[in-house]
Amino acid sequence: MRSRSASSDVPLRRRLFAVISTTSLVAVIALPGAAVDEGLLVDLRFNGNHADSAGGTSSIEVFGPCADPIPAPPDDLCNDSSEFGSDAAGTYWRWESSNPRGGGFRLVTSRDLGETYTVGLRLRFDEVGLDGDANPWRKIIDYRDRVEDTGFYFYVGAIQFYDLGTSDETYSPGELIDLLAVRSGTEGSSEGEFTVYVIGGDGALTEVLSVTDTTGESIPVSSGGGSLLGFFFDDTATSQEATPGGQVYRLRIWDRALDPDELTGALDDAEEADDTEEVDDEDEEVDDGEDETDDDTVEEVAPPAEAVIARPDFTG
Repeated sequence: MRSRSASSDVPLRRRLFAVISTTSLVAVIALPGAAVDEGLLVDLRFNGNHADSAGGTSSIEVFGPCADPIPAPPDDLCNDSSEFGSDAAGTYWRWESSNPRGGGFRLVTSRDLGETYTVGLRLRFDEVGLDGDANPWRKIIDYRDRVEDTGFYFYVGAIQFYDLGTSDETYSPGELIDLLAVRSGTEGSSEGEFTVYVIGGDGALTEVLSVTDTTGESIPVSSGGGSLLGFFFDDTATSQEATPGGQVYRLRIWDRALDPDELTGALDDAEEADDTEEVDDEDEEVDDGEDETDDDTVEEVAPPAEAVIARPDFTG
């Protein structure tokens, strides 16, 4: 409470008016993903289709049903089942394949990614190369149009980019993760910094792999003016290194290297929420019954509660 001296012409008894004026509080909260549309080339949401929400000219080939017998490569890739659904983590596409080299789909981006890009996947694999699986490797992304053994794998539950490095962290069959690969290089040079992050069930962003790629293994092969990436099937240099099935919830590809502070919400929808609370001014007349008192009452107004941003439920 603050007090000031009453002027000489103020009556001994006066009627006090305590005016409490609460101004409108407006909080604009930027949700994760709100600032990561710059450079976005591909955005597959798997909401009942394989459409690209980024609005570009990327093309996607989803493999058809498996034949009996399964043909030899390169005509072997197939999906025994292909269906869309949703769960607590969002909408997804589920595939299953009896082909030892797998199924899934391949994608060509609208323009060449080159030396610098970011690829983000939200997915779960039925097998991650643990004991009991037919093979310790389960390929996630093929970078070289199946002619080389390099690329992204689950390896004995860990994340591996063969043969650049392997994470210490391991993951379980059916576990939902966000896998984010960031490559930063110089145009015309095969060398670049390659960093892999995972967001697991706790919602925390963890750097699981950081290496210098000196030979360009992590640069996708070019195709038709874009970059060709294969998802969830094995190359022809080996065999039986594909998961028999899984679910993918989101695939986003940028033609730039996202900063770490952009990654946490990179696979969530970009949107803004306006929380607005308005309280009208109120005038309250108070007769305090005291003489020669002239007080200003300053009411402490608590700040708005901190916004809590909910992430998808990763428990499945």
